[in-house]
Amino acid sequence: MPRLFKALAPLFFLSVFACSISPLLSAPISAQELTAQNRDVDAQNLLDQGFQQINAGQVELAQESFQQALALFQETGNRQGEAYALVGLGRVSEASQEVQDALSAYEAALTLFVEVGDRPGEGIALTGMGVMYGNLGRYEQALGVYENALTIFREIGDRQREGDVLNNIGAVQNSLGQQTQALEAYQQALEISQELGDRLGEGITLNNIGLVYDNLGRYEDALYYYQQALSILDELEARASAGGLLNNIGAVYNGLGQYERALDYYQQALDIRLELGDRRGEGITLNNMGLVYENLGQYERALASYQQALDIRIAVGDYRGEGITLSNIGLVYDSLGQYEQALDHYQQALAILTEVGDRNRSANILSNIGALYTNLGQYEQAL
Repeated sequence: MPRLFKALAPLFFLSVFACSISPLLSAPISAQELTAQNRDVDAQNLLDQGFQQINAGQVELAQESFQQALALFQETGNRQGEAYALVGLGRVSEASQEVQDALSAYEAALTLFVEVGDRPGEGIALTGMGVMYGNLGRYEQALGVYENALTIFREIGDRQREGDVLNNIGAVQNSLGQQTQALEAYQQALEISQELGDRLGEGITLNNIGLVYDNLGRYEDALYYYQQALSILDELEARASAGGLLNNIGAVYNGLGQYERALDYYQQALDIRLELGDRRGEGITLNNMGLVYENLGQYERALASYQQALDIRIAVGDYRGEGITLSNIGLVYDSLGQYEQALDHYQQALAILTEVGDRNRSANILSNIGALYTNLGQYEQAL
């Protein structure tokens, strides 16, 4: 019976920094204009403060700053300022695992950036949209907006963001099974990170290259890149990124049949994700721990781990992840001979994964359903 599914974690970028947008005026101005200008300055200060807060993980404070900035920019009619405040609110929603809200904020920001002709802003909003589409499993849409963002960043000569978007393109291509193209994108991103001396970017890209080799079943190559990445991330004390990487190393050892080592790395990843409040990452790691327990024949522990993962994935809106975990639960019930429960979970998973366009996994589920009907002696339905 086909095995489903490792849920590995590419590390995505969204480079957004506060940009000074208040014009410097030298001509005499009226009291009304001065009031508007002062409000713009206040709004800009709130915007800068919001980005500092979100980068420091102060999500609630950042939300308040961005909302206040947005209100002030709307009062003065500063459309560019509104757009950057919306980007900030998108970051807040992203940090809160509110994927659909983040996507809506980035889409609204993009409309305003296009209206005012802010090309760097367009690229930033498109990148944010791409990350959200990727989180929703809408890979073709993610690829489209990333390619538009890449064109803009190359046009304006922003090498840092060019590298970030190349990394994200590689992650999407890997998810689509386009491993050769993914490696090409990652190699370009790695060269840019090394050129700029961006050690964090280098570590994340090395992780993502390892992920491609893992998907290809080239586990020794995957471990080579993962260990290089882990060395850099430990050096930088980049805990969030290290959590994703430790999860991926665990997946390699699971693939190699070294289950105790896999569980050790997964537990390290889970501890970090719990510490940082990374609910989405927590769901990924719990799903993967379920796979290990299943491989060990510890079905009750597998079901408990999968159920925890499922609850989290539903809570954070990880729709594709929900489908993956439902299918894994179906496999456990299938292995236990509890075919009605297996079928129920397979069908729920199939509906979700078909909706998000995950054709390979949908085909695997259909194969599993066919095998299940054969086991039940319902040969016509199996066909």
